[in-house]
Amino acid sequence: MSKMSEVMPKWGPYSKKYSGVSRVTEHETEKGVRFDLISLPAVSNTDAKAPNVTIPVGVHPWDAKSDYSFYSYRQDLEWKDVIYSDVSFTRLSDESVLVRTEIFNNSELMQNCLVNYFSSIQFPFPTSYKISLPNKSIKFDALDYSEFTYKTSRPWDNETMDAMHKGEFFDDRFTSHRGLGDRDDNRYILPKYPRLGEEKGDKIVYEIRNNYSFSDAALYIRYRTAEDKASSFTVNGKRVIFPSAENMGEITVPIGNVDKGDYTLVLVSEGEGGMEFDFFAICEKDEVDKIIVKAKKNNFVPEVKVRDEICGKTVEIKYEGVEKPFVLRTFNDETRLRSIPSGCLEDVPTPRISQPDKSFDNMMETFSGEFSWKHSDEGYYQNTLVHTLYIEPGKSHTEYAVISYGGTEYGTPEDYEKLYLSASGSVESLSYNDSGKKYEF
Repeated sequence: MSKMSEVMPKWGPYSKKYSGVSRVTEHETEKGVRFDLISLPAVSNTDAKAPNVTIPVGVHPWDAKSDYSFYSYRQDLEWKDVIYSDVSFTRLSDESVLVRTEIFNNSELMQNCLVNYFSSIQFPFPTSYKISLPNKSIKFDALDYSEFTYKTSRPWDNETMDAMHKGEFFDDRFTSHRGLGDRDDNRYILPKYPRLGEEKGDKIVYEIRNNYSFSDAALYIRYRTAEDKASSFTVNGKRVIFPSAENMGEITVPIGNVDKGDYTLVLVSEGEGGMEFDFFAICEKDEVDKIIVKAKKNNFVPEVKVRDEICGKTVEIKYEGVEKPFVLRTFNDETRLRSIPSGCLEDVPTPRISQPDKSFDNMMETFSGEFSWKHSDEGYYQNTLVHTLYIEPGKSHTEYAVISYGGTEYGTPEDYEKLYLSASGSVESLSYNDSGKKYEF
């Protein structure tokens, strides 16, 4: 977080799932945790599409300042600008953002509209791990190798994609959510190449800085076999058989006296089954049972507290492992709370998202009850709904909300409109070369 905050503002359009505003936040156990807030306006009881950034849903990036202190997008609610909304995000302070949602009604009829605010915490992986070790021990990750060579080289050995290590893959069963091996779903793997360990002569070398002397040491290895088949490697010249373990296994290898100073560990495959390595640890043999790996599913569900204000509500959203609550302030008395027990807004039947009536507040239920609830992704969305917004033909309606980390001082909607006008009016003009001028609008 500290490195990112040196070059990027704390709040910005950082979500890879939905348009909105996000904060990459500190967490007790996990790195790369992100809080998302999404503004989704809709016409009541219509096909409301979440502003998914990966597919066409009628959301168009509109304006942005170069420092992200202001940016906006337009969302089609009815085609050809009959009904649409402009959603903007204006920085109020380092830890607070104004969310302004204006809905335009160019139809011939009065429209009953609403605004959904969806908030969620996003973990890179669903599971977190705690590893307990003896006081006198060394631990190193399988990807911390100094040398890794396949017996049969691959074309991509020295030029991997996405800044990955050679042999790196991602899997939530591994303690760092990644391991060393080969996966068929990894874009590098071609049918003619064997997995790590299936061919004799694959070699992994670790150069370990050791600050201890061990009189009777053991090497602990956490691993997974690529299929229901044992594998074997030599470990510093000694043949070791790894029993089949498709859902993670562990093995202890006696290595005897280990003096203080640099230690070299060499593993060479015997060609008897594919292997994936998680991490290694060295300790005294009689303390191996102190190496304990505990897995815990990350908690996506916040503790929510709501407080009535003179106009609107204050919603405190506190997540486990995050120091302060995220606070959403609305400025409309027609505000109430709903929830979505899924990490995918598309799991909700679209008329539920746009339905303001309380009788439909079970967001996952299908109207006929004939379809099963969907659960495409781990997660949870807290839904703050501002509803019953009647808009005359040819008119617009604006809703204001403020999202902050830890709370902030609040102004009035009139104050926020002035701030919005100032920010939107100071967006840098786009410059076009001769070839680009035809795209100007």
